[in-house]
Amino acid sequence: SSADLEAAAAYAKANGISSIAICFLFSYQNPRHEIEAGDALRKLLPSVSLSLSHQVAREWREAERAASTVADAYISRIVREYLGS
Repeated sequence: SSADLEAAAAYAKANGISSIAICFLFSYQNPRHEIEAGDALRKLLPSVSLSLSHQVAREWREAERAASTVADAYISRIVREYLGS
């Protein structure tokens, strides 16, 4: 829900979180909800790096997809900043 996303965004902002991984259970089939959550978080946290599982790994096994998405969230911001400098 939008209230949950707002609470997550407030937590991320208060704790200096700079990357977020989003992985919904059936997003490999239909990524609509992941996309909506990503769009909402981009508006609430424009400077935070977001990784969406359906973009990282269109895998039907959620554990592998989630692990890949978390790894992407962990390194993608660092790599982008390094390549940009």
